[in-house]
Formats: sequence, C-alpha cells, structure tokens
Amino acid sequence: MKANVLEEARMREIGFTDYYKKYWYFCKRVCTDYPITINFTIDKKTKECEIDILDENFLQPYTYYKGNKEVYKNSKQWIDYMIDQNVLSKGIEYI
Repeated sequence: MKANVLEEARMREIGFTDYYKKYWYFCKRVCTDYPITINFTIDKKTKECEIDILDENFLQPYTYYKGNKEVYKNSKQWIDYMIDQNVLSKGIEYI
C-alpha cells in the first residue's frame, strides 16, 4: 500500500525515524503484558508502506492480534493516528 510521505520535520514530529536512510520507520508497543509492537516502514522513494505486528520475544509476526483485544485495539489506534496525521488514507482496511 502507498503512504503519504510528509516533509522530514513533520515525519519526525509524528514519531518516525530514518536511521536507515532509505526508509521511514515507526514502532510502538501495543500490549502491556508482552513485547508486541506495531511497526510502520515506508520506503522514501516508492512510498510503499508495510505494517507489521511483531512479537519481539520471538522476532516473528504476531498473527493472533485479532484474537487479542488489547493488541487489536491499540494497533487500530496507531493506524487511526497515522490516518489523522495524513500518513495513511482513510477508507482502507489496514488490519
């Protein structure tokens, strides 16, 4: 999916980093009991965006997020935040 890449200062204000200069990266924890995170990776050139929900203990995708109400709710809130910040478009099912 495509993302809207905003000006550099605005991306940083939203919470993105670019330690690897080709990508914007955003990561937040979405579970209080386990280290599960939501990660947004945006290619600066193509504007392709990947959204991953990861179990950091096992360095694996967390595929049970729809069954875990806390993870799903918090992930949805971060997606809504990205929509509100105009990084993602409205009306698209992201998770």
